[in-house]
Amino acid sequence: MPLGVVRSARSAPGILLLDGGDVLARPDFLALLGMVDRPVVVSTTGIALRSPRVLERLRATSGLGLSVCLYSASPACHDWVAGVAEAKSILRGVRAAVSGGLAVHVEIPLVRPGILGLAATVSTLVALGVRSVGFRAVRLEHVAADRRVALGARIRLLARPLAEAGAEALRAGLQVQLRGLPLCAVPVNLQPHVLEEESGTGARCAECTEQCSGLPHSYVQTFGSLELRQSPTGDADTADLEWTAEEDRRAVRRRLVLALERRPAVLRILGDDALAHPDAPDLLREAVRAAPRVEVHADPTPMGRWSDDERHRVRKAHQLGTSA
Repeated sequence: MPLGVVRSARSAPGILLLDGGDVLARPDFLALLGMVDRPVVVSTTGIALRSPRVLERLRATSGLGLSVCLYSASPACHDWVAGVAEAKSILRGVRAAVSGGLAVHVEIPLVRPGILGLAATVSTLVALGVRSVGFRAVRLEHVAADRRVALGARIRLLARPLAEAGAEALRAGLQVQLRGLPLCAVPVNLQPHVLEEESGTGARCAECTEQCSGLPHSYVQTFGSLELRQSPTGDADTADLEWTAEEDRRAVRRRLVLALERRPAVLRILGDDALAHPDAPDLLREAVRAAPRVEVHADPTPMGRWSDDERHRVRKAHQLGTSA
């Protein structure tokens, strides 16, 4: 963070956030604090908080708060997402900071591996004495392309775990914040705690207003916007999806998601050798589960090599011959 950014923000109202990695690890950290004459929140991994010298300097700074990022209180989960073994050190640092009288806010990015343990993570933070917690959607544009599906939490699957975790936090008297989620995806008990953000330009459902941030473009590119469409009869008559036997499965599946975006009444699978794709049974099964009617315009010969179970799972598909 350039020093000029802090200088230009000195006269701004409210609280200043020093962000951008672990600010406590910067060699000019003390200089940054000396330039700020109002309440400040410092972003940190939490690991440096285990140092008595660091804690002493932080306690000597009035109006200072700390913000720590934690994917999960489960070390196995957090460390896998972060790519480094740090969860235990972060939790120890948070405990030391809270014990030292510092205000610690823990930000929990909503990653897929951490969703089922979300309430347990909040319980751990409550036991450590944390008084403020935030839940935010992961910004997939900052995630490597080959990890987006693994880390991106599906919006419609968040409601129950998020409601349970939020209820646990509110029962314990924690301050709760939510950001980056469409309003229609936020549980009712947590809607009063959604932070106001600039009007989003992402995809929105029909019921959301311009104040809703919507689904980010990176999310739509990865998973589509099907979750925001509530029409049971579909928004389009037909959609075509074509692939060849040699195509990459991920590329085909990405097009499948996009084809299903508008909930077509009929999904047509095209390509003479589409069923010869090594992953055709799984792709066709996903199509049959998502679309009211699937018509296969492809050579059926490869299905003779499928197992009985694979053929049974796609039995609702209508075989209409080749696409020629």
